[in-house]
Amino acid sequence: MTQSVRPDRVILWLAEADRHALPPVVEKLQRDGLEIRCCDDLLSFKKIIPTLSSYPEADIVTVDDDLYLWSDWLKELIVAAERFPGNIVTHRLHKILFNEQGIRPYKDWPQNIGDQTEDPHNFATGGLGALYPAGCFCPEVLNRVAFMQLCPQADDVWLYWMVRRNGRFELHSGTRHELVNWLGSQETSLWNRNKYENDIQINAMVKTYGLP
Repeated sequence: MTQSVRPDRVILWLAEADRHALPPVVEKLQRDGLEIRCCDDLLSFKKIIPTLSSYPEADIVTVDDDLYLWSDWLKELIVAAERFPGNIVTHRLHKILFNEQGIRPYKDWPQNIGDQTEDPHNFATGGLGALYPAGCFCPEVLNRVAFMQLCPQADDVWLYWMVRRNGRFELHSGTRHELVNWLGSQETSLWNRNKYENDIQINAMVKTYGLP
């Protein structure tokens, strides 16, 4: 609501079963333009799949709700997207490493790198924000049965494969900021679980779709 560039829409997606638990302070943000919408419980995929289904021609920016966003957060993504049309830009980027057996464990990957080249090994993490331009995914991105079976807790993994299968790349925004979590938000964070479970879900994607 306080960004230097105002998005066309700001949508908070919630599982139907969680709607009642939303605190009044968030409810009040609807007066400032926040849209609160409900959908099936798609876990971390809630932040993009319902929007992608509803607005397939839109450029979509995703972000997690547990991080502080500086005032030019969105502007910096848009500026970078204009430099790299058709590709995905993100404020946090990792690099996939390989060995003789295939993809090395997630914990071994270089993290938070600043690569702005069209390298297929660049891996965007959407927690701090990622801009997905319209048409960047292959059509299978909306296959709920597949992503809920293969990588239900790793939306970044699914989206990366869907980007690569469409011949697009993921690049860093070019700006650096500290990662600041809202107080108390990490008690049940998805990140803590995924740093151990990502490898299982990545292997499932490799078996189904091959190396990216």
